[in-house]
Amino acid sequence: MTGADIIGEYTRCALPGDNILRGLAAAGVDLAALELRWRHDPHLVPRASRVEYFGNRHFEFAGDRHGSIGALVFGVLDEARRLVDLCAWSPPRSPVLWLGRGSMLGAEQAFGPRMRDEIHVHRTPLGWLRNNCRGLVPIDPISAGDLLWRARPLLAEDQRHARELRAKTTRPPAKIMFRAAA
Repeated sequence: MTGADIIGEYTRCALPGDNILRGLAAAGVDLAALELRWRHDPHLVPRASRVEYFGNRHFEFAGDRHGSIGALVFGVLDEARRLVDLCAWSPPRSPVLWLGRGSMLGAEQAFGPRMRDEIHVHRTPLGWLRNNCRGLVPIDPISAGDLLWRARPLLAEDQRHARELRAKTTRPPAKIMFRAAA
């Protein structure tokens, strides 16, 4: 699947309706600030669709299928700002990926210039939206761990979140072998 295919699926999702926008505003999201940001980066605009979760790591677009749920859908960029995946989020569930190619929301910010040394890591897309899409939201725990480790120092939401991030970014020692000289 190409970037154009991903964009096509993303644009088939509906723009968020007034009820979604009111809900985001009531949750502390500054919609005026986000609108300015979305003009420069339209893939950050959350869209709305019906999805079906498969476990806690994957979703499929579901249309009107029985068991589908409403979700916000985000474009997932990689560190080079390429659209590589889509993310669905339907609170209280965790965000999940469509193709499994992405790792987090905000990955394009991981290695860019920063005003502060640390980069903010959010638990949920709501925290990220409240922060005007600045920072990171890990989605895939395996691929996000390596990227988080390389993007450090990280700013967690609280002490418990810091412990969670430490567990995700702790690397086991490399297995190193050698052959004895003959």
